[in-house]
Amino acid sequence: MPYLTAAVVLVGLLCSANTVLLLGVVRRLREHENRLPPPAEPSLGLPAPGSALPSFASVTTAGEPVTSANLPLPAVVAFFDVACEPCRDKAPRFARELSDHPGLNALAVVIGEAGAMSATLEAACRVVVEPSDGTLVRAFGVRGFPAMCLLDERGVVVQAGQDLGLAPAAGARG
Repeated sequence: MPYLTAAVVLVGLLCSANTVLLLGVVRRLREHENRLPPPAEPSLGLPAPGSALPSFASVTTAGEPVTSANLPLPAVVAFFDVACEPCRDKAPRFARELSDHPGLNALAVVIGEAGAMSATLEAACRVVVEPSDGTLVRAFGVRGFPAMCLLDERGVVVQAGQDLGLAPAAGARG
């Protein structure tokens, strides 16, 4: 019986020491995590805020010419790829957000073929369908999807990213 008691006490002490060491490792890992830089958003290749509207010329699905000179400002230029799962989820939400901001002009660029995505977007804005190396994709330098640029009334990029989160104030600008 004394051997059993000694064994239980020994196991208990080993477990206590293991717990103390584990807590020390967790604390060190948390300190190390706080020193790491925040993860960077994937580079979409969009113009940086403060950049001027790049020069482009294309034709919408309705047959209207659209250029950097005749794009009504302020505006949102959004890029969606039909082969991109996040784009298929974001495009209808983007169209709904635009309907909540009737004063904000928008141009959606659909990469691939016209279909359900372009039809959904056409209800809310002008749409250009082009290949992955199309005029607008090259002009804006887009490398990832979905991608969006918010332009002010002077044609200067105010915000760029995967989701602009159009606030109610954005619709009051135009």
